[in-house]
Amino acid sequence: IIFNDFSAKKIAEIIDGKVDFLLIDTEKKAISNNPNRIVNIEKTTKKAIKKTKIFTYKGNDLAVEAAETFITNYFLKDIRGIGGKKILILGSGNIGTKLGIKLVESGASVFLYRRKTKILENIIKTINSIIPKGTIAKTKMIKNLEMNLHKFHIIIGATSGKSILTPSHVKSFKSDVLIIDIGKG
Repeated sequence: IIFNDFSAKKIAEIIDGKVDFLLIDTEKKAISNNPNRIVNIEKTTKKAIKKTKIFTYKGNDLAVEAAETFITNYFLKDIRGIGGKKILILGSGNIGTKLGIKLVESGASVFLYRRKTKILENIIKTINSIIPKGTIAKTKMIKNLEMNLHKFHIIIGATSGKSILTPSHVKSFKSDVLIIDIGKG
């Protein structure tokens, strides 16, 4: 919710000593308007906080862990777990890619969609090259969402807030599809 050092410093100074704990996302994702300046909210906040206890975390990784845990538990009574399930992940940025790796390692056939297909090709190639050799499941690319989406057991939205699915897409879903939205928006 804070994306610049100035706001981070001011807010840290206001809350220091007034709250017991402050959680700071350690991912370096804020971009400065000045190309010669690096935004580091974690460092700025740590410099300003004197009394409040600081805990760091990676928000995107928490989202990935939560989604993986939920999916695993959802299929807990299935003897194969998520093995053999077909999972579509819409959005293969940080969260979608990390979640795709975890799910394919657990035996799911993971299909990734991303608007920029050249980047997506590289992501698919990387995932399939780093998964354990004993993993039969693979990650595949979907270039076009105009296909019928009825074959997927799980559809995960991990986009940056841009709409991808239309009502006609939704009409083609399996009746028992599990839909999870962990993207922005």
